[in-house]
Parts: sequence; C-alpha cells; structure tokens
Amino acid sequence: MVYVDTSVFVSILTNESAAAPAAQWLGQEKPGSVFISGWTIAEFSSALSLKLRTRQINHSQRQVAMTAFQRLVAQSLSIVTIDAQH
Repeated sequence: MVYVDTSVFVSILTNESAAAPAAQWLGQEKPGSVFISGWTIAEFSSALSLKLRTRQINHSQRQVAMTAFQRLVAQSLSIVTIDAQH
C-alpha cells in the first residue's frame, strides 16, 4: 500500500517540472496498490483552481487534468476513508 500525496497528481497532470519522474514512478505501481483519500480529490480540484486563478493553466487545461484525474481515480486508485480515529 502506497499513499500518494495530491501534489504528485497535480505535478503529473499539469506537466510540472517533476512530472516525468513522478509519472514513471506511479506507472510502476500496480493498479489498486496506490491509495488516496477523499481529501485528495478535493485538494486536486483546489490546486487546479489555484493554477487557473494564477494563470498557470487555462480552462481547457484544467478540464483535461480534471478528467484525467477522475479516470485515474476510477480505474487505478483506491480510496482510504478518513475518520475521527485517523
């Protein structure tokens, strides 16, 4: 089990400077072995909104990244439930 921080997905899906090594590492992980939380989904959307507001990406790029992330969540990632015990 590997819990991946939101910043890894933001880097890969918005083509930041660390995108290539992050994508290579993530691509080596088995589907279902990479975990995120519900917070990751909210944080990803928030990060894209910040990039849009600061003009690092445009509306089209935001939509492409969001769609790719949603596909990744549906096909390859496992979601850990965060509750008061965590």
